[in-house]
Amino acid sequence: MSARQQEVMLDASIRAALDFSSGDPQGASRVSEMIHVHGRQGRVPVPPALYPVWLESVIQAVRETDPHWSDALERRWRAQLMPAVDMFVELYLSA
Repeated sequence: MSARQQEVMLDASIRAALDFSSGDPQGASRVSEMIHVHGRQGRVPVPPALYPVWLESVIQAVRETDPHWSDALERRWRAQLMPAVDMFVELYLSA
């Protein structure tokens, strides 16, 4: 997989998580598709222990690149990403 493909996939995962958290139906649909792919029975299962790593990596990347970074902004990022992370973990464990 090329670096560009990885970048596109990362962007899509972040956007889907943010849209899911905001209640956007398309975000819910995209997260559902991702859960199907990455769940315990999916074609690319991702163990629950890796989702916090993903979250921390996103937070670190934003922290390093956003000149307006603040503790308040970090709390907002976490609050917006956690519903999707929690859903992935919950559905993986319940499968």
